[in-house]
Order: sequence, then C-alpha cells, then structure tokens
Amino acid sequence: MGKPSKSLRTISTLYITLIIAIWILAFVFIASRNGFKAEIVNHPPAGLREPNLNQSNIKEPTAIVVGLPKSGTTSVYHYFKCNGFETTHYCCCSSTETQYPCANGTFMSHKLLQNLHEGKSLLQGITGAVHAQLDGELFDNNEQPYFLPQHFHLDKLHAAAPNAVWVLPLRSAESWKRSVQEWLDMGDRLQKTYQYAHSNPGLGLEASASVLEGDFLVNFYDWHTKTVREACTKHQRSCVEVTVDESAGSKLEQAFPGTKASCWSRHNAGPFIQIVPSP
Repeated sequence: MGKPSKSLRTISTLYITLIIAIWILAFVFIASRNGFKAEIVNHPPAGLREPNLNQSNIKEPTAIVVGLPKSGTTSVYHYFKCNGFETTHYCCCSSTETQYPCANGTFMSHKLLQNLHEGKSLLQGITGAVHAQLDGELFDNNEQPYFLPQHFHLDKLHAAAPNAVWVLPLRSAESWKRSVQEWLDMGDRLQKTYQYAHSNPGLGLEASASVLEGDFLVNFYDWHTKTVREACTKHQRSCVEVTVDESAGSKLEQAFPGTKASCWSRHNAGPFIQIVPSP
C-alpha cells in the first residue's frame, strides 16, 4: 500500500488538533465548575492593575481603602461589613467603633503612627480583613494636626501588606471639597498638615509646592489620586477604583468575588455631598 496523500495527512493533522482543542476546552470547563476562578475582566483607569484575589487563606488584609477622608470610606466600610468581612474604620485594636470616641481601643491613625515611630511594620498589631479608614486627627499636634498614611506613607503601606487590594473611592474634587469644608474644619487641618510636610523636607514626606498654589483642596484631591495611581504602578500591585455612586456595588462585587452588590449604600453623607450644577 502506498503512502497517504498529502491532503489526507493534512486532514488527519487537523482532526488530531481539533480533538486536542476539545479536550482542553473540556478541562477548562470542568475546572471552572470545581472552584477555579478566572481573572476579573474589567478595565480600571491607566496605572491600576487587575486584582487577582485569593481569599481562602487570609494572612494579611484582603483590602485597604486608600481614599481620602470624606471620599466614601464609610460607605465602603459598610459594604464589606454587610458582606461578612471583619472590617475596621477609624478605630482599631479591640474597638468596634467607626468614629470618635474609640471605646475599648484606640485610633487607627495613632496606632499606625506609633508603629512608624518604633520602626515596625505599619500594620503590626492590627487585625481585620478590611481597613476602610487609616487616617485621623492628631489632637496634640498643632503643626501637623492630621495623619495621612494613605498619602505620605504608601511605600510602607505596600510593604506591610503587599497582597492586599487597594480600594480607591472617588468622587469629584469639587464635591469632596464642599464635604470636608463642612466637616469640623477638616479642610483647614488637611492644608496645615500638607503645608507642614512641604516646609519640612527632612521628614521625607513628598509634598508638591504646586498643590499649595490656588485652590488647595481641589489640587490636593487630584494630587492624591495621582499619587495612589503612581504607587500602584510602581509596586505592580492590585488596585481598584470605585466611583461613589450607584455603580459602586457592582464594581466591588466584580472586584471581590463572593460579595454582593446589594450591600452597597451611601453612609455618612449630608446634603452637601451632592454635586450642585454651576449657574
């Protein structure tokens, strides 16, 4: 019997290739049915990586909110709390409070600052799967009345929990400005803190002079967003941006498999949080 024709050999090769492809597809399908998770298919703004989550064996926080105060951190806190995560906000260390006073515990910002001064890992001694607010007032410091680790200490925050997903809640800079101005003079404290960082370069806190020119609060909000995005790129870490509106629940549900978008709702928002159209 003679050798098979070239066309017959080509058909045989295609047939074998097709069989192999079918086997591969079948394996992927079966694997997906048995707990394998595909990567999240969404496209955050430039500079942010897709989260690649594995919540089955948490040895460090699942998520850390790196937004500024009054940017939606309380709403993000309640989202994760509703979904069953052990979540902190403003207070820590045996305190279940989410705002002043931190009964039976201490302020998250004070604990972080203590770790910083003692040369420890920034999150040492702090438990919880999600940390929704790291910053806070420094009541005995008139020159630097506010501690902002999510802005000035992002490298140390990354080193403390390199696998945690950073969540950056966003709103318009103008609406955020109105919010902090009406919240116990927070705007003034933030500006004084930034001015102190700029005037004392020996502290090693990067503070741009351009932020202090013109409308400080709007400039600072935009600069903070830029700073977080650059840190995400620098450390090649998982970060998710969430616009604080009705779409936030769906975004968080997609980023954190197993959570429910229905847990999203607005908290700690006064009427001033709404965007007022320009005349």
